[in-house]
Amino acid sequence: INNKVLRSDLFYRFSSGLINLLPLRQRKEDINLYINYFTRYFSSMYNKSVSGVSMEVQELFHEYDWPGNVREVKNTIESMVVTAKHGEVLTEKNIPSYIMEQFSSLKREKAAEEAKNAVKKNLTDRLESECEGFEDKLEYHEIMEALEKELIIKALERSGGSRAGAAKILGLPRNTLK
Repeated sequence: INNKVLRSDLFYRFSSGLINLLPLRQRKEDINLYINYFTRYFSSMYNKSVSGVSMEVQELFHEYDWPGNVREVKNTIESMVVTAKHGEVLTEKNIPSYIMEQFSSLKREKAAEEAKNAVKKNLTDRLESECEGFEDKLEYHEIMEALEKELIIKALERSGGSRAGAAKILGLPRNTLK
């Protein structure tokens, strides 16, 4: 209406039948319905009796955000059915490589986020336990300096002593670690 593509009176006539459909990433419970429907549909279309989809694939499908929504699920399942043998259960080997790359990237991001959260929790727990009994003032800068030093040492250990690697792990510019 604002862009003068549609007259406002027409919009209001049509708007009574509009349905607001959430993106698939916000209704993950529908994914299995689409998996089953499209597997049967494309099995019939390509005259292959695909036996179903493995639990591992279903779990991967639930972890993925499906930016292309239902159309992306449809195209992925179609590709999987086309590459499957008659009577086969669809597994990770049937997933198109570009989707598997996105799944792998998602797994790496998730693992990194979990590791980061574990480090934060560990540091918070240690800080709480070490600060018990301090009735007077805590030396904030001393505590933060000690934690920072410990983080840098751990990053250097993980990177095999490489400053560039440690900087990358910590998300810092290389020249910050001297």
